[in-house]
Amino acid sequence: MPAKMPISAPESRYVWAADAGAGSIFNLTPMNFDGFYYDLDNNAGSESFSIDLGNPDNRYIREYDLKYSTTVSKIPFKHRPFGNYRVIGFMGERYFAGYADDSKFSRSLVNLLNHRLLLGILMDENASHTLAAGRSMALSDGYAIRVESANVDEGTARISLKKNGENIDSMPVKAGETYVYTKDIRKVKTVNGDLHDTNITVGNIPIIAINMDSVLFKENVPAITVKGIFQLSDEYTRIESVMKITDVSENSISMVNDNSIELQYPYIDFELHSSGRMGNFGLKVADSEIFRFYLEKDPSLYENHERRGSVFTESNPVLKWDGLNFAGFMYDLDSGNYSEILEITNLSGRTIPENALRYIAFVTEIPFAVTKKT
Repeated sequence: MPAKMPISAPESRYVWAADAGAGSIFNLTPMNFDGFYYDLDNNAGSESFSIDLGNPDNRYIREYDLKYSTTVSKIPFKHRPFGNYRVIGFMGERYFAGYADDSKFSRSLVNLLNHRLLLGILMDENASHTLAAGRSMALSDGYAIRVESANVDEGTARISLKKNGENIDSMPVKAGETYVYTKDIRKVKTVNGDLHDTNITVGNIPIIAINMDSVLFKENVPAITVKGIFQLSDEYTRIESVMKITDVSENSISMVNDNSIELQYPYIDFELHSSGRMGNFGLKVADSEIFRFYLEKDPSLYENHERRGSVFTESNPVLKWDGLNFAGFMYDLDSGNYSEILEITNLSGRTIPENALRYIAFVTEIPFAVTKKT
């Protein structure tokens, strides 16, 4: 039989439901909303929506009662010898904010937030690749590297970089060294994707770093092994009027709604309720006398993101999941019905003992979308 109440804790949910114990304050973070940027390995990601509903019966968000904030985190490159860099989640996407002072290949300590700019992170990997002399390897956004020549005895190779098939750089690299390509970026993208020239300059920024691990023979042909690639976009993203920006500091961004929002079925597009844009987010509202809604991210943007439930951490030990805190489980917003639960009843360190993980699926009734003939 279905539970009378969801087993998930209200603070772990991405769904606000009046009939499931929700309060007047609805807080969404990467811990309970998988549309925000979150790095599980480094526990990085601090985007937050806070919605003050006042009296929820009014189905209304007053001016300045929807707040968004995000802060910078320092995380290691996937190729750990590269050091660390500064990352920030913004409107559900991961962005580069600057190199840390212990970055091994960059002397640029520019903080992009000071210029209201961000850069997309295209590649951050530690996989191993072998490239024979005369061979190329594609990177992102039309870039590719080519091994022009390799000398196994000297442990050196000449690497060239192409953009859309055109040579833009070439240099010799020794085994154990990092090839770095820097660029003075002069293009900036708005939130809605428009591209413009910019007069803002922050100097040359390393946008590609490739660690050449070794030079060797591969089937009697000189070759190199690459282990460690980091690539940034060569176009800035501008931090602009997404909702109403109240603060941009060297470590954070804060915004609020500057118009009231009436929460009506079926969908609230933030773009229509602010002086600027709200990126790819909106509120989906139930077709029901019982007030329910959740924050929704454009589904097409999940192509590069895994769907996940509320996150377990030592400070936030979530052990129960259902359709209200895991988007991968069945949940019907209009009726409030769900049909799956997962529960860890005992956890010993990092071990779930035998019979301590419980999954139940049950039948539930939901109304047809069309209830009468017209």
